[in-house]
Amino acid sequence: MKVAGRLFMGVSLFALAACNDFLDEEPQSDVSPEQYLWSEDQLKAYVDNYYADYDNYDGDSDDKGGMLPSHYGSENGSPYYDDDAIDNQQGTNGRYLQDTWTVGQTGGKWNFTNIYALNYFIETVTPRYEEVSISGSAENIEQYLGEAHFLRALEYFYRLRTLGDFPIVENTLSDNMEELTEASVRKPRNEVRVLSWKTWIRLLN
Repeated sequence: MKVAGRLFMGVSLFALAACNDFLDEEPQSDVSPEQYLWSEDQLKAYVDNYYADYDNYDGDSDDKGGMLPSHYGSENGSPYYDDDAIDNQQGTNGRYLQDTWTVGQTGGKWNFTNIYALNYFIETVTPRYEEVSISGSAENIEQYLGEAHFLRALEYFYRLRTLGDFPIVENTLSDNMEELTEASVRKPRNEVRVLSWKTWIRLLN
């Protein structure tokens, strides 16, 4: 009986050890974050995902509105009509009259999905690029990193157009209430505008 008990304990301990080793393995069906963004083609695939789907583009979409618009857009095949009347045409509604246009505090355009994803890309790829740890052409790697900065600036420009004052978050945040609360404070719209313009000017130079 004692022998059987000892044998059972030994098998149980072996099973637990084997289980722990199994749980420590990387998933075989998906690419883990630690294994991704180490090559030029992976950088390209990641960045390409944040350009608009031209066959399904919606300039007012909560998740696609900040993406690079398609010239095959709405009326007359031009994004001219998707700019919320911010160019030099006459306003199309009474939004500029006092107290006629208010901005929500939650939901809708308060969408950080793309901003978070682009922040993750930039803060992951930048140190790897500086350490020359990414395989592929340095010129192309710089190109994709620049595109990520451009697309993030475009996301903020979209929030400027639709919300005005908006939080500026340029890095990924931990799941900490104090940190998230501090980062959620809306910045003046001129700061949001400067962030976008400074990014584009830097990339052009």
